[in-house]
Amino acid sequence: MEIDRWWFAALQDLGGCRDLLLSSKINLLLFCLPFGWASHLAHWPDTATFTLNLVTLIPLAWLLGLITEDLGLRLGPVAGGLLNATFGNCPELILSLIALMRDLHVIAISSLYGSILSNLLLVLGCWFFFGSIRLGKDQQLTYKIQLASTLTIVMLVATVVLAMTSFIKELYGDTFLIQDRLVFNYVTALLLIAMYGVFLVYSLWTHTSECAVEEDATPTLSIFSALAALMAITVLVTVSSEFLVGAIKGLVANTNLSQPLVGLILLPIASNAVDHMSAVILAARSKTDLALGCSLGSAVQVATLVVPILVLAGWAASKPVTVEVDVSLALYLTFAAILVCQLTHLGRSDWLQGLLLLGVYAQFIAFVALLPRSAFKLLS
Repeated sequence: MEIDRWWFAALQDLGGCRDLLLSSKINLLLFCLPFGWASHLAHWPDTATFTLNLVTLIPLAWLLGLITEDLGLRLGPVAGGLLNATFGNCPELILSLIALMRDLHVIAISSLYGSILSNLLLVLGCWFFFGSIRLGKDQQLTYKIQLASTLTIVMLVATVVLAMTSFIKELYGDTFLIQDRLVFNYVTALLLIAMYGVFLVYSLWTHTSECAVEEDATPTLSIFSALAALMAITVLVTVSSEFLVGAIKGLVANTNLSQPLVGLILLPIASNAVDHMSAVILAARSKTDLALGCSLGSAVQVATLVVPILVLAGWAASKPVTVEVDVSLALYLTFAAILVCQLTHLGRSDWLQGLLLLGVYAQFIAFVALLPRSAFKLLS
């Protein structure tokens, strides 16, 4: 009887895995995985290795998100929220850590700044535009004002904290000792993590009704199978990221692409492709609160958790990295957060606001394309 029950559970998990793989056509991109690995092992051109492994990360991030949500349904809202904090932006964290270990500091930090801006401008802009267009004429997307307010305020505070490190470097860089600047960045990282911890307490314990979003899904995998799948996909993401980062120097040397352009634009667009599609799909299904959490929640998580983890990891590995960037980029980050805060404070948005956000992101792409390669002055 026990054996029959075990076989039944195993068959259920196999069916769940099949459903996850067939959940979206995006998973067809998994066919790029063996070619991406082969391109590294067979020493193909760095451009091919970079492209294949970059494309591979898209379906892996999609599956990682689905399995994390599935496991969260079984563990409950609190444990699920903590699980999302761990795996929600796992691809970005792994990629930036590998870049740091390979001494590609510009890629490490710019990919995270680019991810924040991509979520605030590109993902949110596409959601506003396509979501409201689908609703029809004179219709607007509506969502919880409390949820939008909480996410945007945390995002705005985090961006101001990050930007201040760049402003202080610009104003007092000549008199601020390098060691003291490093300590200041480490303190900033610890403060950001504390902010994220407070945000979790607020959203998961003290104000759950304000920050909760409705989910009508049912879990498809057992806890054991979901955990095993999470570990397996994390390994695949790590290997693909290793090969991708290893090809960046060759890519930059053989093309007109700069490291800031790769880090700020190419990597974030690929890594946020999942958030982009998820937000639009959820909006089409009238799950606007989930879509808002997908876009703004991801930006908050990168700014208050992933960025400080990168800084502290560099400290622990004796490879110091700071969040100091060019002042113009710090201003873009701050004003993007202010813009999103202003556009969402009424709890409704439309296609015009989406186009405005996309226009700002288009200008940002033009700015980065013309950005001098020496613009990122990171400590070493």
